[in-house]
Amino acid sequence: FKTEEGVKSFHGTPQPQPEASHILSLLRGCGLEEATFHIRGENSPVTPETELAHFRPTFGYTGEGGVPAERSITSIGDGSLHNSCDDAVLFRGVELSAVEELPVVIPLDRRPAPEVTHVTDHWAVRAYFIAPLSYSPHNENERKEA
Repeated sequence: FKTEEGVKSFHGTPQPQPEASHILSLLRGCGLEEATFHIRGENSPVTPETELAHFRPTFGYTGEGGVPAERSITSIGDGSLHNSCDDAVLFRGVELSAVEELPVVIPLDRRPAPEVTHVTDHWAVRAYFIAPLSYSPHNENERKEA
């Protein structure tokens, strides 16, 4: 799910688009939860102001956060480097134990050219889930319950 939230700095508070909050509200009505709020929200009430406040940048590498700047892809458009909190992980029917944003930097000795520093202009988002004990991919009835 792509949210297109702006963020002024790597460690800044995301600035959600009203449409993203509305769509998440609709998806919550279908039983889906958003991973970063679930893990980082510390039992905060879900409101349009809080539900996207725990995102971290998942687009753009500006050189903040201990990761080198990416200048070939991220700056397409107006030419400036920027971060945005673009990607949400939604889940239901499993227990979420952790979520983290991971840079996709190419090691220096494996780059096809020195200016190609990253695999993509997006970060990877890794979520760790624990399947319910009753779940078995081989039993159709149990799959529907999970």
